[in-house]
Amino acid sequence: MTNGHDEIATALRRVIDTLQQRLAEAKRRITIATEKDDWRAVKQLTDQASAIGEFIKKVEQLSSDWSQIKLPEPVTPKPPPPKPPTPELIPLKRTPQDAFRLPILEALVDMGGRGTVDAVLRRVEQKIGFKFTPWDKQMLPSGVMLRWRNTAQWCRLVLVHEGLLSSTSPRGVWEITPAGRGYLERANRGLPRSK
Repeated sequence: MTNGHDEIATALRRVIDTLQQRLAEAKRRITIATEKDDWRAVKQLTDQASAIGEFIKKVEQLSSDWSQIKLPEPVTPKPPPPKPPTPELIPLKRTPQDAFRLPILEALVDMGGRGTVDAVLRRVEQKIGFKFTPWDKQMLPSGVMLRWRNTAQWCRLVLVHEGLLSSTSPRGVWEITPAGRGYLERANRGLPRSK
């Protein structure tokens, strides 16, 4: 028998046991009522005891019938098929942050020295977008922006710390500094790019 089958058989046995306790209590109360000559209580308790006895027989029959039922073994559900592997994003397959340095500086010079984030990044994409890897072209898990744009914005932060971009330009605007122009000029002439 299955575990579920056993649980139901056990529950029926408990019901029978509880009813037998109630029947014994009714018989005890009948005895007390008889000793007190309380015939009205004897009649009520006898009716209750009879009803309980009849109900016990019904539950015993249910229990007997239940024991004859052969339930099929439960079918263990098959585990769900494995999910197709998600391609792991390997950071080595992204365009390095440093690859954005010169394109950002060049874009700003092309734009007269300053521009909005979106305008600068569009120019950067025109300059080096053909080099972007599939990883670069994916959205961030937050869904806010493309990975390459995020990498470019981190590069911008480094350029600000190095003094190549202004730290005082209005929010959403990138601006090249004189040091940034000098750095770009040296890079374009193949000279060391010290700040």
